[in-house]
Amino acid sequence: MASMEYSGQSSVNPFTTSGSAPSTTINMTSNSTSSVPYLRSSKKGKEENRQVNQRRRFSKQQNSVTDAFMAKMSYRLSLRKRIHKQLSRLSDIMCFIAILGIVLMIIENELTFKQNNDKDTVAAWSIRLIITITTVILIAVILLYHRAKLSLFCVDHSVDDWRVGLTNKKIFLIALEIAICAVHPVPRSFPHQEQENAQTTDSTPTEIIPHPLSYISIDVALGLPMFARLYLLFRPILYHSRLVHNAATQSIGYLNTVSINFLFVIKAYLTQWPERCLLVWCTIIFLVGGWSLRACDYLPNNEHIPLTDGMWLLFPILGTVGYSNLAASTQCGRAICAISGVFGVFSVALFLALVTRQLVLDRWENYVHTFVLNTELTKEHRNQAANVIKFAFKIWFWKEKHTPLSAMRYLQVQRKLFRSIGIIHQIKQEQRHLPDNTIDLPEIMNIQQNTNVNTDETIRSMAALESKVDKIEEQLASLDYALNGSQNVFYFSL
Repeated sequence: MASMEYSGQSSVNPFTTSGSAPSTTINMTSNSTSSVPYLRSSKKGKEENRQVNQRRRFSKQQNSVTDAFMAKMSYRLSLRKRIHKQLSRLSDIMCFIAILGIVLMIIENELTFKQNNDKDTVAAWSIRLIITITTVILIAVILLYHRAKLSLFCVDHSVDDWRVGLTNKKIFLIALEIAICAVHPVPRSFPHQEQENAQTTDSTPTEIIPHPLSYISIDVALGLPMFARLYLLFRPILYHSRLVHNAATQSIGYLNTVSINFLFVIKAYLTQWPERCLLVWCTIIFLVGGWSLRACDYLPNNEHIPLTDGMWLLFPILGTVGYSNLAASTQCGRAICAISGVFGVFSVALFLALVTRQLVLDRWENYVHTFVLNTELTKEHRNQAANVIKFAFKIWFWKEKHTPLSAMRYLQVQRKLFRSIGIIHQIKQEQRHLPDNTIDLPEIMNIQQNTNVNTDETIRSMAALESKVDKIEEQLASLDYALNGSQNVFYFSL
């Protein structure tokens, strides 16, 4: 009968008969030390799993932080792009309203100039009312523009509150800009056309009294400062420039601490299109100054001077000539002439700079010119060297013939010899100074770049040489060790 016993040793006899088969015993010894490697491996696996989970959690956190940073950066870039578009639209609106106000001011004054003694009319009063409305709109757009500029400042500097960028200087500039744009001819009391007609029909001709030297019409006094609104033309030029829209230019300027502002843009335009910029500048100054002189100056019959006379008076002032058969008859006209003279000096300086730039040889023309000069100097040097040999041979020949040193021929040959030697020294000096004309900033930059490249190659060669020397030292050390080992072997073998 089968029996199974359990003790410290477990024996199993599945076949137990009465002596027919031997008893088979399977010992299952419960040894606690046999499970130690399994426990250690399980602990090690748990530790590895825990480390892997920690790495995964850390990588997920890092990826989430990176994604959040990139999302924030993308949002800031898109917001900056929208603000730039908003600034571009606002600058276009400001420029249009400013030019519209100036044109309406000129029309209103021209209508007034046609009346006797600059009397007011209904049409002029209506135009002044429109100018007032456009001025209010312009001031509101200016405030919106500066609000957008502050938002752009917050985006660029990662600032949450826009009031951080509102410094005292910024407040002063905004107030100054509003004050400049707020000056305009205001509508006064409404003119009555019937009363004006009655006054003109009942009036009797009287003697015309010229205006005093300090006389100026109120509309002209309030209208001329409106030309200061032309500074708003600079903003559309800035925001419609490819230098501002190009991200590569912005990045390069930021890395080189160069601000892409209006001054940078106008310098680039003056470098690229100098003739166009000078033509536009002189045309604006000429037209504005000519009409301003027409508005300020009067004829003896108290009528304004024609526009052609104003331009003729302004032309010699802008050209800094100062000669004309006309002269300003009022203080306002004299002030316009003085201001035009300042702008004229600036315009003449730009013109001279442009002409000088066109007359200067460029880089390759300078190379050709220097090469030609060097060739001519080399030929002259050879000729003078031949003359030195010729005159020296003549002097030697006459000395051999015992020609007296006071002879005229001998003295003339000596003078020619010394003159040729002096010319050779001058030619050498000119040849030494000749390369200075061809060395410019591009050449210096090329020399510096080549020097940097050669220095880097030398450093790499030195590093490679040092690594090779280290390897040679290691091989020598191993060779020394091998020789010592072989010496010991030979010693013990003997």
